Amino acid sequence: NKEYKLNNKTYLKEVTFKQENLPTLTSNIGYLTKEIKSSVNLLNLTDFVNASTCTNKKINEFDANCIKNNWLHKNNSSFWTMTTKYEEETTDSETKEVITPENNKVYSISNNIDTTTIDTKLGVRPVVYLSGRVLINSGDGSINNPYEIR
Repeated sequence: NKEYKLNNKTYLKEVTFKQENLPTLTSNIGYLTKEIKSSVNLLNLTDFVNASTCTNKKINEFDANCIKNNWLHKNNSSFWTMTTKYEEETTDSETKEVITPENNKVYSISNNIDTTTIDTKLGVRPVVYLSGRVLINSGDGSINNPYEIR
């Protein structure tokens, strides 16, 4: 809260969204049925990709330049996304044993996009949902001149 100076929570709107799920970086994004109700959350991988200058590339084609030139990536820091790596149960073809993956990984962004376990210490990029009655008082949204809303 100190960095984002969110003093008045009436500006926030609580929304319901579905958890973003991506089995691999080459697959299409899918959604779990789990719904989360919140007004502040973490950035999804799709949000990061859409803010990039490399919008014509697939996620697995993102290189260091695509990440470096993304306005959501600051100071080369590593940070969490809300996007999970979710894998379905499979059956071993020889033993017929059901293999249940741990599903304890999420996608993170540093100089590349990769998965990490949920116990890794990383930075966050919070996403807030603003009510429709919010007006921009000043600022351009940059780190040196953030939006001031009323």
